[in-house]
Amino acid sequence: MPEYLLNYETYIVSNLLGFQALKIFKVSVIDYLILFRQAFLQHTGNFRIFTSDTQ
Repeated sequence: MPEYLLNYETYIVSNLLGFQALKIFKVSVIDYLILFRQAFLQHTGNFRIFTSDTQ
């Protein structure tokens, strides 16, 4: 995987979950990917709910 992609994903997850994402990434890449997917889906889902409630 290109380093810039890895840095980009780490940046996104860090924004969603804070610095804990860096510790989690060191534990397991699989756990990282699962956590990234869950966090991304939860974040986008909350965003949709938030935007639909404000309109």
